[in-house]
Amino acid sequence: IDCSTDSPGYDYFAAARTLMESGHNLRHELLRQNLESLPPEEYDDMALNAARSLAEESDLAVDWLRLGQILLAREAWNDAIIIFSRVVNAKKSTNFEVAEAFFFRSNAYYFSGQIHESIQDSTSFIKLPDISINNIADVLNNRSIAYSKIGETEKAINDSTRVINLPNVSVQQIARALTA
Repeated sequence: IDCSTDSPGYDYFAAARTLMESGHNLRHELLRQNLESLPPEEYDDMALNAARSLAEESDLAVDWLRLGQILLAREAWNDAIIIFSRVVNAKKSTNFEVAEAFFFRSNAYYFSGQIHESIQDSTSFIKLPDISINNIADVLNNRSIAYSKIGETEKAINDSTRVINLPNVSVQQIARALTA
C-alpha cells in the first residue's frame, strides 16, 4: 500500500491513525459518521441496528438520543420513551442532553396518548437552566396543545400567552402560539 503523503488514501489513513491514537473507538466514530449522513426518518433496519449497537457499546447520551430519535421517527413510541428515559436518568448526561431527552420524550408521550406525562416532561424541560428562549417557546407551544387536548383551555391559553410575552422570541413561535 502506497502511504506516501501525496497518495490518494493518505488523508484517510492519517485521520484513522489520529483517531486510534486519541483513544477513541474507531468503529464507533465510523458508525456515527454513517448515521449522521441521514435524517432519522430515513433510517432502514440496518441503520437502526447500527444505532442500537453503537448506543449499547458506547453508552453515550448522544448515541442514545440518536437511537431514540430514530425510534420516534418510526413511531415506536414506547421504545423511544424507554431510550429517552435512559438519558434523562443518566448521571453523566449533560444539561443539554437531558433537555433534548425531555423534549423528544414529551413528543413520544404525546403521540402515544400519554398526555399528562407529555405535559410533565414539557414542564421539566422549561425548568432546566440555560435553555434558549426559542426552545422554551417551542415547548410552551407543545404544552399548550397538550393542555387543549385534555380540555384544560385556561392552561393552554396561559402557555400561549407566555410565548407571546417572551423577550426576543421568533415570529414563527408567536404565530404558532396565536394559532394553537
